[in-house]
Amino acid sequence: MSSNRLNPNASKIQFIWFGTPQQLQKLDFAFLSEQFPLISFSSSARRVTLDSSLTFAEHISNTTRSSYFHLRVIRRSVSSSISATLIHAFICSRIDYCNSLLIGLPKVRLSPIHLVLNTAARLVARFPRYSHISTYMFDELQWLPLRARIQFKILTLIFKAQRSLAPKYVVDVVFRPHSASYNRTLSSLDSIDFLVPLSRTALAQSRSFCLNCLFGMHFLLLYALLF
Repeated sequence: MSSNRLNPNASKIQFIWFGTPQQLQKLDFAFLSEQFPLISFSSSARRVTLDSSLTFAEHISNTTRSSYFHLRVIRRSVSSSISATLIHAFICSRIDYCNSLLIGLPKVRLSPIHLVLNTAARLVARFPRYSHISTYMFDELQWLPLRARIQFKILTLIFKAQRSLAPKYVVDVVFRPHSASYNRTLSSLDSIDFLVPLSRTALAQSRSFCLNCLFGMHFLLLYALLF
């Protein structure tokens, strides 16, 4: 910040440690607070609410609570003819905001947002509370399910990374295999597959951006045809 001539406000700076619950238990926050008295140590940080274990439970809770608030206002104030436009502006945009961070989360963790999406679709269609909505959501509203929306965001990043339209830190982790360490050309060079790094744990396989985003460009084309 000094090199960019920025004067930080210590009262607004938060510091957060990321790690597994076992790793976080090894930290002595009392000692750290004594060493850095002007820095506030937190268990979560916003704008996207990042918790120290990266479970995104608090972020999902905040998104769900805010979405239901807007749904109640829309239900009381507007007619069905314009509710779809308002829901797309206030609900869908909120659900899609940085949703690529939710890749790999278990279904039970994502279910609150999935219920918000279903509730919004029932409000547009004026369907009863517990009616089946998936077919109407896909055929009439052309809304993707929650997991597909997250995968679509990731695959869009891949598409942009291949054309150097994404940020450099994304471009650097999305690339095809090369044959630098082999005496012959890899057959994968002729395919649309990307290099998938090795991982030792199941947690890394399910939550790593590098592992989750490299599905293949043909999926991106498939999702693009749905719009």
